[in-house]
Amino acid sequence: MTRNETLIFRTLRLLQTMHIQYLDEHKLFLALSRETGGEYSADDVHEHLVYMEQNGLLKPIRTADNHTAYALDWGGYDYLDPS
Repeated sequence: MTRNETLIFRTLRLLQTMHIQYLDEHKLFLALSRETGGEYSADDVHEHLVYMEQNGLLKPIRTADNHTAYALDWGGYDYLDPS
């Protein structure tokens, strides 16, 4: 996987600006598609979500219907911090 810093930033910023606890993978993909005009494939988004989880930017959350949702983790907040 080629890491796409723009996709990482957009995903983290999207989670931060929506002011919600977490968002499932499908809703994240739909929101990114609306924002970018379909620039990223579902596979690209999934690979980057896994990458961000493995590197402490996102934390996975198991929803009641047994799907994976994501929330910002401390590393994600640090990544977005301009200082």
